[in-house]
This record gives sequence, C-alpha cells and structure tokens, in this order.
Amino acid sequence: MVEATEDDSGKRKYDVRGSVRISAIEVRSLRIMRQGQTMSFYFVDAKGKPHKVSKAQVGTAAVASRGLRLSVHTGGDGNMTKVLWKKLTLPADGLTD
Repeated sequence: MVEATEDDSGKRKYDVRGSVRISAIEVRSLRIMRQGQTMSFYFVDAKGKPHKVSKAQVGTAAVASRGLRLSVHTGGDGNMTKVLWKKLTLPADGLTD
C-alpha cells in the first residue's frame, strides 16, 4: 500500500505503507476496510484465508468521490502485473464531492 501526500510546495510524495509479494493464483479477493481512523488492507487466498497486507491511520473525514483510486505497481522494471477487477463494491454512508 502506498500513501500519496503533497509537500509544502505541492509536489506529490509517495510513502510505502506495506507490500506483500503474491502470485496470481493465490488471490481471490481484496478487501479494504475502514474502522474509525484505521484503514486495513487484506487479500483472501484460494482457501478462503484472509491475509493482512497493511494498515494505516487515515482519520475519520468523509472520502471524496474523486479520492478513490485503485492501482497496481509492478515492483520494478521487467516485472509484470495483471489485474482483472470482476466486481467493485463500495459500501459507505455516503461520498462527498
């Protein structure tokens, strides 16, 4: 997981908060869950077992509708990542503009 922030000059800064090397056949689902000020990231393997990837303190403010972004990093030159999002569900009390 990478957290993107901006410094005082407005330049984006990316801080790695957690990462797990996994093979494509291992992952069956990804779950991102916020409880209070903590956001946790899990993946579920083929046997249905959840694995925690990372957690971050994110505060309790509402998430802006344009503030949601999914991305995948290959891990460097010469690596390849394939992702097929079959379903995306965003349960929330609401999203702000």
